[in-house]
Amino acid sequence: AEIVDQVHKLINDNHPQLSYLIEDICVVFREKAQVRGGQTVFGKVSKCSDLINAMGNTNYALIMELGADTWTNDLDAGAQEALLDSLLCSVSVEENPKTGEMKIKILNPDIQAFRSNIDKYGMWMPKQEELTDVLEVDEENQA
Repeated sequence: AEIVDQVHKLINDNHPQLSYLIEDICVVFREKAQVRGGQTVFGKVSKCSDLINAMGNTNYALIMELGADTWTNDLDAGAQEALLDSLLCSVSVEENPKTGEMKIKILNPDIQAFRSNIDKYGMWMPKQEELTDVLEVDEENQA
């Protein structure tokens, strides 16, 4: 319940657009974190399928899956909170203007990088809004 409370607090504080989902997120631990491409996956969020809800007689919208080993052994309280917030950042909701139905999307991260490159050069990538400004100036110069 402590982690669920933390997720609820993060939604209230940082992700109010997800407030309608606050009771529909299932947080689960797997014994060992997944490793993908040689990299530890500390957690992931996915939409809960109708099949899983039917099997569990539940009505969850999202499943937040955390690696119990990395949660306990590798992440301090600040990193745990950052992981939960990062997972919530990946959830996007859009209202269908015709039906009013909310559609949930799981987004890819907006930053992809290699640690060795960041170690050498820092966070050198322009933020999306800075990139948009540069593109707009370039379009004006070409006109």
